[in-house]
Amino acid sequence: MFRKRLASKKQPSKDKITWRSHEPGRIEAFSDAVFGFAVSLLVFSLEVPKTSDELLSGLAAFIPFVICFAAIFFIWYGQYKFFRHYGLHDNLTIILNGVLLVLVLFYVYPLKFMFNAWLLPGRYIAYAKDALPLVYVYVGGYMAIYSLFALMYWNALMKREELKLTPIEVFETKSYIYDNIAL
Repeated sequence: MFRKRLASKKQPSKDKITWRSHEPGRIEAFSDAVFGFAVSLLVFSLEVPKTSDELLSGLAAFIPFVICFAAIFFIWYGQYKFFRHYGLHDNLTIILNGVLLVLVLFYVYPLKFMFNAWLLPGRYIAYAKDALPLVYVYVGGYMAIYSLFALMYWNALMKREELKLTPIEVFETKSYIYDNIAL
């Protein structure tokens, strides 16, 4: 009951796009479960220390964990905003979102490895020549994820009449497309 009252209120937004979806649909619920699983993969890949020395040396891995968590959180938040703004559940949106979720799950370990290697030098990459392929994996995943967001916004733009987007909303949607391409 409380949740319904909160959801029914107009959500303040610094951007000018009306929130068209208030209650999460099945696709958002499934997506939330996948994002939760991705974060769980980050947590479960941490080993439980057996000694106080291991605990103290393991605290260095906390910073890469936080950065990885933040990266996954920002992807989740971008997806959350998209579905709230447009409320689209058409086939193309579902397919693009499904590919996004697969990439997020795939991206967890390369993301964690990359930040561990960067912030804990010497532990993860033995030779400098091994770093470049890892950068390609990281950059490829990053580009793919934000390209999918651009395509999702493009799909919303193509449905502007069905969604009854105002001229300001069309401008904002185009801005989201360009922002995601730039990322």
